[in-house]
Amino acid sequence: DLNNTPETSAKLLEVAREAVVLLKNEGNILPLSKKETVAVIGPSGKIGRINGGGSASLNAYYNVSIFEGVSKKLEKEPPFALGCSIDEDLYDFGKFVTHENGTKKGASYKIYKEPADAANRTLVEEFSLDSTRCVLFDYTNPAFPDSVFYMDVEGEFTPEVSGEYDIHVSCLGTTLFYLDDELAIDDKTNQTLAPPRMGSSSVGDTKTFYFDASKSYKFKILFGSGPTFTRPTDDVFSHGGGSLKVTIDKKDTDENRIKEAVELASTVDKVILCTGTSADYESEGFDRKHMDLPGAQDELIEAVLAVNPNVIIVNQSGTPVTMPWADKVKGIVQGWFNGSESGNAIADVLYNDYNPSGKLSLTFPKRVEDNPAFLTFKSNNGECIYGEDVFVGYRFYEKTKTEPLFAFGYDVVVSVDVTNTGSFAGQEVVQFYVAPPKTTTIVERPLKELKGFKKVAIEAGATVKVTIEVPIKYSCSYYDSERQRWAIEAGEYTAIVGNSSDSADLLTAPISIAKTSYWTVKVY
Repeated sequence: DLNNTPETSAKLLEVAREAVVLLKNEGNILPLSKKETVAVIGPSGKIGRINGGGSASLNAYYNVSIFEGVSKKLEKEPPFALGCSIDEDLYDFGKFVTHENGTKKGASYKIYKEPADAANRTLVEEFSLDSTRCVLFDYTNPAFPDSVFYMDVEGEFTPEVSGEYDIHVSCLGTTLFYLDDELAIDDKTNQTLAPPRMGSSSVGDTKTFYFDASKSYKFKILFGSGPTFTRPTDDVFSHGGGSLKVTIDKKDTDENRIKEAVELASTVDKVILCTGTSADYESEGFDRKHMDLPGAQDELIEAVLAVNPNVIIVNQSGTPVTMPWADKVKGIVQGWFNGSESGNAIADVLYNDYNPSGKLSLTFPKRVEDNPAFLTFKSNNGECIYGEDVFVGYRFYEKTKTEPLFAFGYDVVVSVDVTNTGSFAGQEVVQFYVAPPKTTTIVERPLKELKGFKKVAIEAGATVKVTIEVPIKYSCSYYDSERQRWAIEAGEYTAIVGNSSDSADLLTAPISIAKTSYWTVKVY
């Protein structure tokens, strides 16, 4: 717990709050008042979406969900409905279990040299973890030079409500899953090879169990590391200690879940509807199949809007998603995969304890077909073609006159006065762009390019002068590949200042370059 300190948590909260982007606030639906009744609805409400998958994932000391952040703000738990499920592999079983007779969250892990049926086992390491989705590719220990080890995972599961639950087990290695000392799922004896994908080489098995909410159930997972995998494979991911995945979800249909969400939404003043993707969809080794919100989230939003127009969408994703309902909802907040303090940061924004100042770091197109890479996506015999040429990102939308859903940055020495006309203190990101001469240039260039930016904090009603220093030499140049030099052409350039790349937000001033010149950078 070396880095799990109040100072670290404060910094995580600061960074998370600064990244939150307010995309829409129609009719001042935000900020929320604690006097209003609210419901938290959606598949990202109670799950802390703090990071992506693969190499973008880690086991944090803690994570705060949106539901927890709002509960802390209200000093009580608001009503909640799942609405639908989006996790391809159900939910991480480790998030719902305890150990040491319910006194600690998560499961206990013990790693041995010998398998579970050995007479005298050598315990090498033990720890606790609130996850049963473990990628052990980089796990190293001098006791296991060949990466052969055996891991016992134990704890208790107490369901929130009685009913049937699906439990899934898969791995890169071997796994036996026990409930109350009875073998429940065998992913060791007859394994089926899965298509190559980060985190698993067995298809695994999913079985249904009935759990009574008045009881606790003991579980034990006997895992053998990657080299114990029973099937030969040339899967690029089959190395090191392997991986374990045990997930769970209450057996239900999205139709029933949406119905429950609609019933709840009709009873409150406003709805915080938590949407997004997850580490299952934004990872490495594969691409998203589409840009839509996974699962039935669009249907959930439309159904909730039909009974309550006061909906704030809080979307957590690391990349753009289509929003066919954007014109219908009153509030949209982009919360990203924002680290351990995500839930608290979003709650601070929703309840006006922080004035959102984040800007989009990428363009949100209206549809996937509008993406600059759409026509030349994927590779041909290992060759990737960048068909958009220099018109990457926001430059493409301007060049093709394609209107995005939300523009990049939405929400020489250049100085500009910025006034906070609102009633609350806040922050603004002033952005500096340069447009090349409108007359013909030697090479085709973007309509404008971002050259600098600065974030400033401004009290309500105050005005501050913001200065961004970017030498003209760097602001107006492009790289001439034939001369292998940087070139700055003669002509009338335009300095552009605003708070996004949207042309409606911009102020302009001329920059005159009298003579074409070339320059290079010395490399020492």
